[in-house]
Amino acid sequence: MKDGLLTVQRLQCGHCGGELPVMGRYVTFQCDTCYRRCVLTEDGLAPLNVYRASPPEERDGKIIYLPFWVLTADTAALRNNVTSVMTSLTEVSQKIAATKIEKDTSEPDWISELGMNMMGVSSADTSQPAMIDSSNLTKQLPSRAELEHILSRMESAGRWHIYVPAFWTANTRGYLKIGKMMTRTQPAFHAERFDDPDKPVMCALGPQDAVRLVDYIFFATLPLSIQTCSSFMEKLHLETGKPVLIEFPFLETTGSLESLVGGFHIQSQIVGTDPSV
Repeated sequence: MKDGLLTVQRLQCGHCGGELPVMGRYVTFQCDTCYRRCVLTEDGLAPLNVYRASPPEERDGKIIYLPFWVLTADTAALRNNVTSVMTSLTEVSQKIAATKIEKDTSEPDWISELGMNMMGVSSADTSQPAMIDSSNLTKQLPSRAELEHILSRMESAGRWHIYVPAFWTANTRGYLKIGKMMTRTQPAFHAERFDDPDKPVMCALGPQDAVRLVDYIFFATLPLSIQTCSSFMEKLHLETGKPVLIEFPFLETTGSLESLVGGFHIQSQIVGTDPSV
């Protein structure tokens, strides 16, 4: 659907014209004729390159590969955004702290005629200026030192990736938690182009939806002391490069999956996988 119009598109390979097999909830396809891959986007079918990360070492047991959209953060744009937001909020806070609002001391004629002051307050009381409490806004400003530490860490890493899970699951909370853990870990990995025709890529999330989740996952990796600064968080935005689809290895153990590149465990019930893959 685009611009409110519903369109029907034939699932046809853009390279050879072959019919693409329907895979239910998944948005990635592989042509049975030329083995080219494509992904269903809001603008139609688009060519897709898939990469697979190798386990750092040989491990005994069943290894399954879960797809993630990986996006590289623009750290320079983020620093500029943080500086701009902090400057803006600080200026607003300072203006509010210095502002005095004079109360309206005029009284309606009928009150004067009755010889009464509005609500029983004397005219002496209403002549004093009222101060606006800026403490609430000040509390919405995160620590500059803490922000600098986070920005410097991201910049020194060279590249900072955001990992958006693309596999299917009914557990949305756990699904996003995996993305947060991968992003926080920033694992080192080696990935190569993956074109095995016998191994379909079980991707249930399109690239444009992945872009929409970037801020949510990145914000979840920030300290709680920053997350609770609502005025700051409302104006923060992370710009990224184009999403790349990479499958990462997980070792299946009893009741859980171990990330072989991230170094963490998750409950196996979080992931909805096809046992035939």
